[in-house]
Amino acid sequence: MLAALPRDTPAAEPIVADNGLELGYLALLAANSVRAGVDQAADELGLLPLDVHALYVLAVHGTLPSGTLAALLGVQPAAVTGLAHRLEEAGLLRRQRDEHDRRRTWLDLTPAASPVLAHAVEIVRPLMSEAFGRLGRGTAVALANLLGAVLDPWILDHLPTTRPGTGLREHREDREL
Repeated sequence: MLAALPRDTPAAEPIVADNGLELGYLALLAANSVRAGVDQAADELGLLPLDVHALYVLAVHGTLPSGTLAALLGVQPAAVTGLAHRLEEAGLLRRQRDEHDRRRTWLDLTPAASPVLAHAVEIVRPLMSEAFGRLGRGTAVALANLLGAVLDPWILDHLPTTRPGTGLREHREDREL
């Protein structure tokens, strides 16, 4: 059995799996496994891994402000400027200034992004099946549901409550991921 990290305070009680590894560490390793697949897809597509990740996030969530995309990618907002420029130059992304707040830029995929993203998914999904295949379908779905329960509130907190050109506010509880 592997040793858990030392605890500094009783409040820092770790969540430890049967193998002795802490939940956070296991989540980081799982993310590394997914990231390796994204890296491979990016290499084959001639894109940066962050660009592939951004395409996927925009495909899942739709049009987003650049700051929201930065939060969902886990990067500083300034990093999205270069990313948006690269993807726009490649014809995969559109930038649009907010009509009501000129400081805000909305990012949206172009139709040309669909086949690129589809090719990336063709590369990544088999790698994910291999990485998580030992779980069996039911357990993998349960894991996805558990991760969703943990991350859905965080995702909803970062998604915009308005969409470009509408000026209408959405209700967070009505929004689907």
